[in-house]
Amino acid sequence: MEAGGRTVDAAPSGALVILKKVHHAEEDTFSFLEFGSISRTKGKKDVYDYRTDQEAYDWFMLGRYSRDLVSYLELTERISELSLEELSDSLLARIHHSSDFRLNLAKLAAINVVQQPTFFEFGQTLFGCIEGMGFCRSLLHQCAFKNDIVALEEVDWRGYDTSEFFNCLAKIMHKNYSLSTTNKLESLEITGGVAFAKGVTLLYALQELKDLDAWSQRCELAVFDYSFALGAPEVTAIGTGKEVTYLSLDDFLSIYDPNRRPFLVRGNSRVDEQRHRVFIEGVWGHESRCHEFVELEKQYWDALGPGCKRLSEIEGDERSTWTEFSEYVHRLKLN
Repeated sequence: MEAGGRTVDAAPSGALVILKKVHHAEEDTFSFLEFGSISRTKGKKDVYDYRTDQEAYDWFMLGRYSRDLVSYLELTERISELSLEELSDSLLARIHHSSDFRLNLAKLAAINVVQQPTFFEFGQTLFGCIEGMGFCRSLLHQCAFKNDIVALEEVDWRGYDTSEFFNCLAKIMHKNYSLSTTNKLESLEITGGVAFAKGVTLLYALQELKDLDAWSQRCELAVFDYSFALGAPEVTAIGTGKEVTYLSLDDFLSIYDPNRRPFLVRGNSRVDEQRHRVFIEGVWGHESRCHEFVELEKQYWDALGPGCKRLSEIEGDERSTWTEFSEYVHRLKLN
C-alpha cells in the first residue's frame, strides 16, 4: 500500500494454535491509523501518513487520552465559577467515555479505604486517572464533603502498560508524583493498596485463570470489570485487531471462595446472550475493604447531589446495588 510516498506492507499472515479454546480470529487482523485530506469538490482523497499496529495505537490513543487529561485539568480550575450542571455538561462534551467520571470517583473511594496508599492500574496509558481523581476530589470539596480525602501526591502510583511510549510519557507528565511504570508482567509489584483495571485491558493481558487470581490476590482491594465466557475459554480478535481471551465463568467459580475474599458485583452487571458472555463490574478483596468502599462511594454520590446526576452513565439504583458474586450467578439461573 502506498501512503504519503511510503510503501506500507500489511501484517503477514500466519496460523495461531490455541488448545482447548474457542477461536474466532480466522484471519490476521491489524490496527491502522491514516491521516490525510479529502477534497469536497473533487472527491479526491490524499493520504499523508499511515501507521500500523502498536505505533497506530500509540499515536491515536495519545490524542484521545491527553484530551481527557487536559479537560480534567481545565475544569478543575473552573469548579468554583461554574454550576454543577454546567460542569457536568462541559465534562460530558469533552471526555471520550461517558463512564469516566463515575470510574474515577470509584477509584478515589477505593484509595481512601485501603490502609496502604498504593494505586496500581493495569493499562494506565498516560495515568490520566490522576487528573480525573483530582477533579473528583476538588468537586467533593466544592460540594462540602466533610470527611478527609487522601491527597493524591501521597499515593504511590504504579502502572503496567504494553506500550513503552505511554509508560515513558506517564512519568514525564507526572513528575510531582511517586510514579513507576513497566511493560513487563513478571516485574509487577502489587503489594496491598488498590488494583484497578478496565475489562478490555484484562482481556489483553490475562491468558489463564491463575493470572486473574494472582493479579487480584496481592492487593487489599481490586476494582475492575470483566466479561466471562459462558462455556469454554474464548479467544478472539476485537476492534483494535489484537487478540483477547475471555476466561470461563465456570472455571472462575471453581476457584472462587467468598469466605476468603468476597467479590461484590455492581447492579449494572448483565448477561450478553448473543455473545454467550456475562459482564461483571465489581470489587474483590478483604471483606471489610469491600463494604467500606461501597459505603464511601455512596457518600460521595450523596454529597454531589442531583446536580451531578448526569455524570453517572448508569442509574442510581444500578450504581448503588451490590450482590455477592456467587449469589449473583445463582440468580441468573444459567444452568
